[in-house]
Amino acid sequence: ILTVVEQLKGKGIPIHFWKVGANFTSEQSQFIRDRQLLDVVSYLGQPDADRLVEIYNVADCLMAPSLYEGFGFTLLEAMACGTPVITANVTAMPEVAGEAGILVNPLNIEEMVQAVSGLYHQPALCHELVEKGLRRVRGFTWKHTAEQVAQVYERVVA
Repeated sequence: ILTVVEQLKGKGIPIHFWKVGANFTSEQSQFIRDRQLLDVVSYLGQPDADRLVEIYNVADCLMAPSLYEGFGFTLLEAMACGTPVITANVTAMPEVAGEAGILVNPLNIEEMVQAVSGLYHQPALCHELVEKGLRRVRGFTWKHTAEQVAQVYERVVA
């Protein structure tokens, strides 16, 4: 993501990357300093649920190009807040995002740059993803999940 931020900044696209969760590693912090990204990168710590909702609501998009993800709760949280999602085309991410997110190869920097650039230059695409995300997230309820688990148990017992 930091390389994506660097390239977007170089293209003149106004960007500011907010990182939540684990802090930057020493290598990442050095990258930020070396590439003069201090003005466009911020670490927001580990926010509580209310603060996280505030962050999602003011963010222009969520970038989640994870290579190792069990399930994309982060994607659902962002979509529920009306935040467009750019995520990896691997692991569980495509299943969670469906057509409500932009799927990218998480190892392809240019694909990620193009995805963010596309959202910036195409407000209609951004609006479309917000609408699709709000619809998509409705299908992920605990009740629906429990019903699906019950169906699996019924098939196993039968």
